[in-house]
Amino acid sequence: MIVILTLTAAIINANDWGYDSHNGPESWIENCASGRKQSPIDIHAADVDYALINKMHFANYIRTGNVSVKNNGHSVMISGFANWGEHQPYIYGGDLETKYHLLQIHFHWGPTNDIGSEHTIGTLHYPIEIHLVHQKDGTKDLTVLPDNFYRYQGSLTTPGCGEQVIWTVFAEPLPITQKQLTMFRKLTSGSGNTFDLGNFRNTQPLNGRRIKYRGGADRHGICGHNFVMILSPNYLLFAMFIAAYNEFFN
Repeated sequence: MIVILTLTAAIINANDWGYDSHNGPESWIENCASGRKQSPIDIHAADVDYALINKMHFANYIRTGNVSVKNNGHSVMISGFANWGEHQPYIYGGDLETKYHLLQIHFHWGPTNDIGSEHTIGTLHYPIEIHLVHQKDGTKDLTVLPDNFYRYQGSLTTPGCGEQVIWTVFAEPLPITQKQLTMFRKLTSGSGNTFDLGNFRNTQPLNGRRIKYRGGADRHGICGHNFVMILSPNYLLFAMFIAAYNEFFN
């Protein structure tokens, strides 16, 4: 299974896809066009089940160290955590079977404040979404992961859109300033243009999938009123995933 997915991903050169009108998500092929468990998705209350999932723990996330920050033509990517040795950040718990170490961080954003996040809550967007990518010790398994979160089976949101992915989308957003958003929007894509259309993929059909929600005792927290109220230009959506694609880092 992993070999097949790796070959599929290798067909698509990093320069052959993007977010412009001629090479954007509507033109992506292979799994991106035919897959049945694609990401991102809209998280709607009717599709969510309350689940008894253990708390997720974050270790070494208060550590500091050297990182590389670069524009790879598709996003801003922060990497270098693997060089931190025993201080490399990692996560465990949350019904994950082992530790997963932080490998890189990247972002998806839109041209305006009312669009940009890849995942949506009740069809509502945040202006930006942050993905934290983790790797299981000794394997090529990858992971993008606070207390309340949604979990579902999905795919990478970039070509080749492979579907061996477990997504964790957190129910609490993180603050971001308008100045920081403006800095993202001034960046140029691989074509040399600014991301006029943003660098996010539209939500995909669930096709019968169910979404699990890990929260407090109050079931009304599922896609609840308090969550919707904090959708504003000053927050970004926080998500993480687990997948089996080394090509993700190319």
